[in-house]
Amino acid sequence: MGRYGRVATYLLLTLTFYITLTIVDEVWNIRHHHYFAIWAQRAADAMLLALPVWL
Repeated sequence: MGRYGRVATYLLLTLTFYITLTIVDEVWNIRHHHYFAIWAQRAADAMLLALPVWL
């Protein structure tokens, strides 16, 4: 698999988790007036959830 396989898997998992978290936020109807803060939090959460790929 190599280095690039892990990177590709990490990026795909991060994207998948980000989309999933976006859908969950829409289902739970969480509204916030700072859209960038919500976007940044979702991106950070998705990156943390995909982190075990490196191990």
